[in-house]
Amino acid sequence: MDETRLIIGIVPSLIGFLPVYFTAIYFSNKFDESIKAGLFSALIWGGISLFGFFERTEFLSPFYHIRASNYFAGEGFPFLSLFLLAVVSLLIFYVGYKSFERREF
Repeated sequence: MDETRLIIGIVPSLIGFLPVYFTAIYFSNKFDESIKAGLFSALIWGGISLFGFFERTEFLSPFYHIRASNYFAGEGFPFLSLFLLAVVSLLIFYVGYKSFERREF
């Protein structure tokens, strides 16, 4: 496998991780206790990860895209699913940003 394919394979992992990261940031802004923020984020993404256990719904799990297994198996680059994950990430980021703006310190 050539180096270019490996470097391009990082993109699905990064984009797949963004909604998870932004959700954790959002909840850390909402709750004063970091344990609650981590618990809520883990519960949400733990529930969403259940989609990855079934073949018909695995594309709904960002963890399926983080693996990038289809890309490395030679099925092509997942442009549409990565675009949708990026849009979801931006929406979560925007909601978190607006929540941060309204928060009083």
